[in-house]
Amino acid sequence: MRIFGLLGLAARAGQVTSGESACVDLIRSGKAIVCLVDEGSSDNAKKRLFDSCAHYGVAIALVPGERLGASIGKPSRKAVCLSKGSFAIQVCSLL
Repeated sequence: MRIFGLLGLAARAGQVTSGESACVDLIRSGKAIVCLVDEGSSDNAKKRLFDSCAHYGVAIALVPGERLGASIGKPSRKAVCLSKGSFAIQVCSLL
Protein backbone atom coordinates (compact mmCIF):
# COMPACT_ATOMS: atom_id res chain seq x y z
CA MET A 1 0.00 0.00 0.00
CA ARG A 2 1.09 3.53 -0.64
CA ILE A 3 0.73 4.48 3.03
CA PHE A 4 3.71 2.34 4.02
CA GLY A 5 5.95 4.03 1.46
CA LEU A 6 4.91 7.44 2.76
CA LEU A 7 5.62 6.32 6.32
CA GLY A 8 9.15 5.34 5.34
CA LEU A 9 9.75 8.74 3.77
CA ALA A 10 8.21 10.54 6.74
CA ALA A 11 10.46 8.58 9.11
CA ARG A 12 13.52 9.68 7.17
CA ALA A 13 12.22 13.27 7.29
CA GLY A 14 11.86 13.08 11.08
CA GLN A 15 8.07 13.49 11.12
CA VAL A 16 7.30 10.10 12.71
CA THR A 17 6.99 9.23 16.39
CA SER A 18 6.77 5.53 17.16
CA GLY A 19 5.82 3.55 20.24
CA GLU A 20 2.71 3.71 22.39
CA SER A 21 4.00 6.07 25.11
CA ALA A 22 5.67 8.45 22.69
CA CYS A 23 2.53 8.56 20.54
CA VAL A 24 0.31 9.37 23.53
CA ASP A 25 2.71 12.16 24.53
CA LEU A 26 2.64 13.60 20.99
CA ILE A 27 -1.16 13.42 20.89
CA ARG A 28 -1.45 15.19 24.24
CA SER A 29 0.94 17.93 23.12
CA GLY A 30 -1.37 18.73 20.19
CA LYS A 31 1.26 18.13 17.53
CA ALA A 32 -0.10 14.83 16.14
CA ILE A 33 -2.18 14.79 12.96
CA VAL A 34 -2.74 11.07 12.46
CA CYS A 35 -2.08 7.92 14.50
CA LEU A 36 -1.73 4.44 13.00
CA VAL A 37 -2.06 1.36 15.21
CA ASP A 38 -1.14 -2.20 14.28
CA GLU A 39 -4.01 -4.68 14.63
CA GLY A 40 -1.65 -6.95 16.57
CA SER A 41 -1.35 -4.45 19.43
CA SER A 42 -2.71 -5.36 22.82
CA ASP A 43 -6.28 -4.36 23.63
CA ASN A 44 -5.06 -2.09 26.40
CA ALA A 45 -2.71 -0.21 24.05
CA LYS A 46 -5.42 0.16 21.42
CA LYS A 47 -7.88 1.52 23.99
CA ARG A 48 -5.34 4.00 25.35
CA LEU A 49 -4.52 5.31 21.87
CA PHE A 50 -8.14 5.40 20.67
CA ASP A 51 -9.25 7.26 23.81
CA SER A 52 -6.43 9.80 23.52
CA CYS A 53 -7.13 10.40 19.84
CA ALA A 54 -10.86 10.79 20.45
CA HIS A 55 -10.28 13.29 23.24
CA TYR A 56 -7.77 15.43 21.34
CA GLY A 57 -9.38 15.14 17.88
CA VAL A 58 -6.62 13.19 16.14
CA ALA A 59 -7.38 10.85 13.22
CA ILE A 60 -6.66 7.21 13.99
CA ALA A 61 -6.70 4.02 11.92
CA LEU A 62 -5.95 0.34 12.42
CA VAL A 63 -3.35 -1.09 10.05
CA PRO A 64 -3.43 -4.80 9.15
CA GLY A 65 -0.45 -7.10 9.53
CA GLU A 66 3.01 -6.48 10.91
CA ARG A 67 4.04 -3.98 8.24
CA LEU A 68 3.68 -0.81 10.30
CA GLY A 69 6.97 -1.06 12.18
CA ALA A 70 8.82 -2.54 9.22
CA SER A 71 7.85 0.41 7.04
CA ILE A 72 9.68 2.84 9.35
CA GLY A 73 12.66 0.56 9.93
CA LYS A 74 11.69 -0.48 13.48
CA PRO A 75 9.94 -3.86 13.16
CA SER A 76 8.72 -4.18 16.74
CA ARG A 77 6.69 -0.92 16.78
CA LYS A 78 2.92 -1.24 17.06
CA ALA A 79 1.93 2.45 17.02
CA VAL A 80 3.06 5.35 14.85
CA CYS A 81 2.04 9.03 14.94
CA LEU A 82 2.77 11.61 12.29
CA SER A 83 3.40 15.17 13.38
CA LYS A 84 2.36 18.23 11.45
CA GLY A 85 3.68 18.23 7.91
CA SER A 86 2.88 17.31 4.34
CA PHE A 87 3.36 13.55 4.90
CA ALA A 88 0.66 13.54 7.58
CA ILE A 89 -1.76 15.30 5.25
CA GLN A 90 -1.05 12.80 2.47
CA VAL A 91 -1.52 9.81 4.80
CA CYS A 92 -4.83 11.28 6.07
CA SER A 93 -6.06 11.63 2.51
CA LEU A 94 -5.32 7.94 1.83
CA LEU A 95 -7.23 6.66 4.88
